[in-house]
Amino acid sequence: MSNSTGCYNTNCPGFNLAPDAKLAPGSVLPISTTQQKHTLTIKIAKEKDAWSLYAGVDGSATYIGNWPDSLFIGLADKATDINFGGFTQSPNKILSPPMGSGYLSESIGAATFKDVQFIDNQGNAYGIDWKLPSDVTVPTCYDIGDLENRQFAYGGPGGCTN
Repeated sequence: MSNSTGCYNTNCPGFNLAPDAKLAPGSVLPISTTQQKHTLTIKIAKEKDAWSLYAGVDGSATYIGNWPDSLFIGLADKATDINFGGFTQSPNKILSPPMGSGYLSESIGAATFKDVQFIDNQGNAYGIDWKLPSDVTVPTCYDIGDLENRQFAYGGPGGCTN
């Protein structure tokens, strides 16, 4: 994240959305059920003068846009950390919404991240199979499972108040 721009997602003044992007910020994605799961593929790659975003639903990822190197201090050549997560929010005294599929990580219906990989600057992919730190602020409403076999489950029914 750039300290001067606050860029950490596509809602950033410097993000360049491709005019023919098949997905865009705010796109409505298909909802998975216990009978039919959908797959969202996300890839962020360092390219010549930018960090490029590729994404796709139930198929290969296509180019969405990029963050130019000029937005970042220290990320012009490589990334040193990878962070991702989920977030829910509700007004005060209103029950919080579900996260993921609405099931806790131990449930067969829980949402999952699969095939979690690090891809180096030579294009070599490495599966991530080690324990990662996690931070769950309301474990009675949401949780995250351990990363095993390059995948982990997450989510929860919500229903908490703040």
